[in-house]
Amino acid sequence: MRFMLEICSICNAHCMFCPYPDLGRPLQRMPEQIFEQIVARIKEEEINPLSFELHMMGEPFLDPHIFQKAFRLRQEFPATSIVVTTNFNSVKQDTIRELLDSPVDVLLVSLNAATADTYHKIMGLDYDQTVANLNYLLQLRKDKCLQHKKLAVQLSFVACAANEK
Repeated sequence: MRFMLEICSICNAHCMFCPYPDLGRPLQRMPEQIFEQIVARIKEEEINPLSFELHMMGEPFLDPHIFQKAFRLRQEFPATSIVVTTNFNSVKQDTIRELLDSPVDVLLVSLNAATADTYHKIMGLDYDQTVANLNYLLQLRKDKCLQHKKLAVQLSFVACAANEK
């Protein structure tokens, strides 16, 4: 069993294939009380999830408490993988450093394009910023790999008419 926890329903991207803009729901971060109720319920039901995926429609790094939530999940579910799906555009270097020291096991970056123009057309974000963030993460991970656990970094690409070539 995998749990997808939308810890933040706010998103900084405008992906052409995403229903996010049309959902008509409140844009907010998951309140700590709700998060704790979810954790307690999973423990109470004695469920041992394969993974917690901190994503649904929003950008999880827009939640300033993302790492506290990840540490809380690791505390209660030490064998469960923690996955964060992100566009990785809004993160700052200090957040990237903190990510490497967090219990996040997999970072799945939605890239969806191979050029700056296509990326901007599809996602409405700055491709160069996202690539710079990825390069910083990968270099920092390489430099720290002897001292820290290895964070798996994966890219995803949603095929659509705008990026098929």
